[in-house]
Amino acid sequence: MKEMLTSFLRGLLTPKTATHLINFIGKLKGIADLPTMMAWQARQEILKHPKFHDNKHLMPFGFKAYSQADEDGIIQEIFQRIGATNHNFVEIGVGNGLENNTLNLLLQGWQGGWLEGSAKSAQFIEKKFDKIIKQGKLKFKRAFVDRDNINRFIEGFSLPQEIDLLGIDIDGNDYHLFQAINSVKPRVVVIEYNAKFAPPTEWIMEYNPKHNWDGTDYQGVSLKSLERLFDEKGYSLVGCNITGANAFFCKKRSCWRPF
Repeated sequence: MKEMLTSFLRGLLTPKTATHLINFIGKLKGIADLPTMMAWQARQEILKHPKFHDNKHLMPFGFKAYSQADEDGIIQEIFQRIGATNHNFVEIGVGNGLENNTLNLLLQGWQGGWLEGSAKSAQFIEKKFDKIIKQGKLKFKRAFVDRDNINRFIEGFSLPQEIDLLGIDIDGNDYHLFQAINSVKPRVVVIEYNAKFAPPTEWIMEYNPKHNWDGTDYQGVSLKSLERLFDEKGYSLVGCNITGANAFFCKKRSCWRPF
């Protein structure tokens, strides 16, 4: 791997610069691998595009703390612009709790509720986050959610109706779930979409309450179809993350100027 990385950098940079960079990277544990370097280089190339030179664009602010990719930075920048009200969140589909879109907020003093359907992940969360759950800062429920039960589960968290952030990542019925939610009124929503169907394509996975993602392209919803639904509910699309996995929507009354 080291030889592949060296060859890659020497082909990309001047010999002197490549040598300095290789030596520096070698001192950083867990960084010196080719996929990481290629991802970093790809991000730099993408952000060179003139459209990202506009300071209103969110993508350059992206970074990863505990999110899957750069969502943590984008969320932080959104609330830098519009402010937070009560620092409450709900996230649906959080995995084992260590890589999602609200853990970074939780560790900054926010509070809210998590819903997760996996028994293995739920067991891990209940053990790993036992202290913060007992403190009441995090409310957790293991549940396989659908459009008929989602509001009952959210209401069980006893949060204010207006919350700052809602996150949805369930690899399937994301569109139908948000369409059904009326128990909270989030100011900002982070929701997964299927980038296979690029704008202006409109596509929505048929609702199936028993759906489990099988790793194929048959999951979720196209970005354009999401945009139409959110517009009907009073939201504007303010950005997407760099990997084309998550879209960010903001209540129109909150975001008409900063974006």
